[in-house]
Amino acid sequence: MIGLAPDRRFVALLALLLSVAACSATPQQGPADTAAEGSSSGGATDAGASADGADATASDANNVDSVNDISDPSDAPADSASSPDGSADAEGSDVAAEETTPPEQLGPWVEIGQGEGAFEGVAESSEVTCIFGPQGSYHVWAAIRLHNIPPLAIRVDTFADIGGTQLGVGSATPLNSEWTLNPDGTADIFGQFLYLDFGIDFPALSDRPVTLRATVRSDSIHMVSASATGRFLCIQ
Repeated sequence: MIGLAPDRRFVALLALLLSVAACSATPQQGPADTAAEGSSSGGATDAGASADGADATASDANNVDSVNDISDPSDAPADSASSPDGSADAEGSDVAAEETTPPEQLGPWVEIGQGEGAFEGVAESSEVTCIFGPQGSYHVWAAIRLHNIPPLAIRVDTFADIGGTQLGVGSATPLNSEWTLNPDGTADIFGQFLYLDFGIDFPALSDRPVTLRATVRSDSIHMVSASATGRFLCIQ
């Protein structure tokens, strides 16, 4: 500054002072500050990553539980089978019993069968026997079983269809004393003539399906009917 004019020396000195003041005001970031800043930033990042990882782990655990619940069907049967009071087993037994036990019919109903001295039921494998009588005609011994019907003043009509064609009829009003009362409350009548038509070669119709049908009327009921199908067998 020596050799400068007083005014210029004053300006130069003022500029120097301003420069020094500016340098003093600028903060210097030392190693500690840098480390602290890095630690703060890294700590926040690590904490965020840890939280995200924890959420992901919890989500994976939930997914695993859900998959196990869906894919392992043995849990439910095992719990049911291990019920201490056996309620699951009892319920299963009740269902099986309902499926195998035929429903009981309520109200009046009848069965038709065959037999000269006793009631014989007719099924698909049964042989329905046709007999050639002494008067030159064929007949079947029809039998009836009453359910929930008192055997009083019963009118019985029977029919026989062979190969889909009706070829026999029978009608009777048995005496009350002719009915046999069974221990289960049913009543049977048997040895009833179901006459077959004249002029037909019934032995030639053997092994064909035969359907026996019956209608029953009485003072206590309007009418009930029944049918059963077996295999026709004619004895001459």
